[in-house]
Amino acid sequence: MIPQFDADGLLPPGIHRATWDEVTTRFGNIPWRRQLVDGLEMAIDSLRRAGCRTVYIDGSFATRKEVPNDFDVCWDEEGVAAVTGDSALRFGHWFGMDPQFWLNLQAQYELALAEQLVGAKVRALPTPELLDPVLLQFDAGGRPRRPGIWVSCFPPHWEPQWRECRFSNSSRRIVRPAGARA
Repeated sequence: MIPQFDADGLLPPGIHRATWDEVTTRFGNIPWRRQLVDGLEMAIDSLRRAGCRTVYIDGSFATRKEVPNDFDVCWDEEGVAAVTGDSALRFGHWFGMDPQFWLNLQAQYELALAEQLVGAKVRALPTPELLDPVLLQFDAGGRPRRPGIWVSCFPPHWEPQWRECRFSNSSRRIVRPAGARA
């Protein structure tokens, strides 16, 4: 239930649970606000289809102000599918923003999440300068730049079955396609 506005036309601090009917009745009572409610309903419908269960509405829209400029929305991300090109276009249209903003926001979220989950493990992986240069410096013909070793591990026509091969003077193992000649 949405509580009454205070003397300044604001809701009391806190989170107030409400149904969609309560929101439209309380905040969609004049033509301009009704137009905002219609746009809000489209945005919330898109979030609902993406798995969203909770939306928070704030800003001047959630006040007694007769003609708010817009509505401010955020949502609980739990269960919500990632932003796709389709949803980015829709959000961009509904919120009057560049769709790339929404894709960038998704990418930033995924990077932050990956950093929390595996960042330390990734930073512990070897970097190219720690690998044997022969594994990194093949020329177009498959010849390494170090003299004395010649292995063609990636011929132009190879079969997609993978198996292991070894360099004759190295204990390092690499994966090569079947049919490649060592």
